Amino acid sequence: VAMAAVAVAPRGVRAQANVTRVAITLVPPFVDVDAAARARTTFAGDDAALFGFSVELWRQIADRLGLVTRFEVVANAEAQLSGVESGAYDVALGALTVLSEREQRVDFTHSTFSTGLGVLVPNGGLAIDRTVIVRTSEVWAVLSVVVIGVWIAAHCIWLCERRKNAARFPPDYIDGVWQGIWWASVTLSTVGYGDTVALTKCGRTFAMAWMAVGVTIVGVFAGTFSSTLTLATVSSGIRSPSDLVERTVVTVRNSPGVTFLRQEGLREPLLADSVNQARLQIDAAAADALVFDRAVLLYVANVAHRDKYVVLGQTYFPQEYAFAVSDASTALLEAVNNELLRLRQNGAYDALVETTFGSVRADIVQAPDVPPMWHFVVIGLALLILAFNTLLYGCLHIKNVTRGKRTRRALEDIGATRRDGTGQLVQMGTTLTIGNRHYQLTKTEAVLMAKVARIERAVARLCESQGVAMPSVDDDDGDGSHRGHRHHKHDGGTTDGHLSPRSPRKKRKSALAKSGGGGGGG
Repeated sequence: VAMAAVAVAPRGVRAQANVTRVAITLVPPFVDVDAAARARTTFAGDDAALFGFSVELWRQIADRLGLVTRFEVVANAEAQLSGVESGAYDVALGALTVLSEREQRVDFTHSTFSTGLGVLVPNGGLAIDRTVIVRTSEVWAVLSVVVIGVWIAAHCIWLCERRKNAARFPPDYIDGVWQGIWWASVTLSTVGYGDTVALTKCGRTFAMAWMAVGVTIVGVFAGTFSSTLTLATVSSGIRSPSDLVERTVVTVRNSPGVTFLRQEGLREPLLADSVNQARLQIDAAAADALVFDRAVLLYVANVAHRDKYVVLGQTYFPQEYAFAVSDASTALLEAVNNELLRLRQNGAYDALVETTFGSVRADIVQAPDVPPMWHFVVIGLALLILAFNTLLYGCLHIKNVTRGKRTRRALEDIGATRRDGTGQLVQMGTTLTIGNRHYQLTKTEAVLMAKVARIERAVARLCESQGVAMPSVDDDDGDGSHRGHRHHKHDGGTTDGHLSPRSPRKKRKSALAKSGGGGGGG
């Protein structure tokens, strides 16, 4: 009848003669009382002795709906739920977690606070976990990004420099990329040693970009390393839930902590009726750790009992707080939900959080940790780099093999042309035409061909000035040795020595000397 009156009475006179009974449990910072009023069990709606985040949030909603509230203190969350379920109370509030089994007994409003479970241990002297670097996914993620970044940068600088800066970045894939790795590593950590530098515009542009990226990567790595070591300050040898296997753990009866510990396969925990009782068991050395809502534990460690306890850095078992309402109070449930949405939209909710928690807000209000996806990201990047490497190496290998075959064929054709005097050899820039075949030369090959042509013209002028015939490829000295030339076999063909990269410079010089000396002049 009271709830029906709330729904239909005019605003301002709604349910003035009726009182909304609210069950509360003392769980700071959500529900707390002054020290002088701890013996009391009943408080009026505007009693200043009663305070806390959930209390103030309810008062704003009750004022908006015109409800007269009477708060009644009960022992624990189970007493709150049983009272609402039986109709002894209209609403239950505080650090009340929404669970599926509880939803079957009562109705819950929209979320009033987001948190998760935490682990509180006594601060018996902080110690650094020296294995935290190899056990922290964030450190491995940043390290993987550094390695992958260096690998990519090495390939990029090599591709930019391998043609015009072959002395520092060899065209060979393995040697060139290894030099690129060295360059990328020293440029990432410093500005380079100066032994390997980029010369091309493409290479220098990439080098400037890599320097900027390197500063960012080093900063992120240093920050992650520092924060990881900070979070690794632990006490009592407990660093994660896995360290609780052989320890005695205490939690609050009928709380999500009981479910979490059983799911983790830990030993059966000790049960207490309240957070304060559980904390006293740690003080008495009856328990090694307390598992409960992280927001409450952070308030205990950072505000109520500063420097006496430590809360581990991780958040487990994400959960939501809400007000519990009887299944029969549909009108009240809808009214409270509407007011909660209004308070969030107009900023009053955020202002209440700031007012209640103040300077410790960052320590208390924390969203539950999201499981890291770094493992999948790093594996995916590694597979992409492996595929890129395989493709690049395969393409370069095929290109080198093809170029080798074309070079051998060109040498065979050049040798046949010089030997038989048939066909025509014409070089136009980087295109070499032999008869009806065309070959595309690299810049190095084109320069080499031009030098060979100049040497031939010089020999021809020398022979002409001395009045001797141009030496032929097949001219012998009688003892079977070729004058001024070496012949090489290439798949059954014979090529001219001065066109083969295997012909030493000394042989070419001696050939000139012999040809010149044969004429008697020099």
